[in-house]
Amino acid sequence: MSTVSLEVVKALVKLFVERFDNNELEDLAFSLGVNFDDISGNTRSAKARELALYLNRRSLMDELRQKGPVERPDLDWEAVFGGVTPPLTAGITGPEPPARGPKVDFRDIQKLGPILAAHTLFQTPDGRQSLLYNAGLSRVIHLDLNGNAYAVASSLLAKVNEYGEIEPGDTAIGRLLAYIAADPALPPADKSVITAIAAKNAIKIE
Repeated sequence: MSTVSLEVVKALVKLFVERFDNNELEDLAFSLGVNFDDISGNTRSAKARELALYLNRRSLMDELRQKGPVERPDLDWEAVFGGVTPPLTAGITGPEPPARGPKVDFRDIQKLGPILAAHTLFQTPDGRQSLLYNAGLSRVIHLDLNGNAYAVASSLLAKVNEYGEIEPGDTAIGRLLAYIAADPALPPADKSVITAIAAKNAIKIE
């Protein structure tokens, strides 16, 4: 279930409007890795509608179908998704939509992990949060930044790689790589690795 029909979206909007307040919508969005502040709308109804549309555009309906009952077990989620075939049993209905922006091969992610983990700002959780902010990613990427530097770096790289485009021609991984590559203290060999990976994958970092 990459995206769902307009009828399902309308049913979801109705559920959001009738059974969620703003705080509950924000909590649900957070559980899905979505910053509720980024959702447009001046009223609760408008925010509810835009959140449903955003989740559909970002192909997050499968995740909502799994996490919705966990966050709000009191609601009848099957009344919304009951007519949608679960992802494990779905038949082939057409080609998958194209990825939103270029992505990096897992082998290149493995090369980038040690470089990011060694960055000066990546040594503490607060430093990692500052790095995300400086790279222009703090409002779109939500990740537990506690733990071993290499493990967190690997998770962050996977997350930004999967996120894809923030705006046309502007990818999350491009922003991260651009920020790291611009560090004057970055060893030339590491910068060469980043530049080569960006060029190979047509990722804009300058």
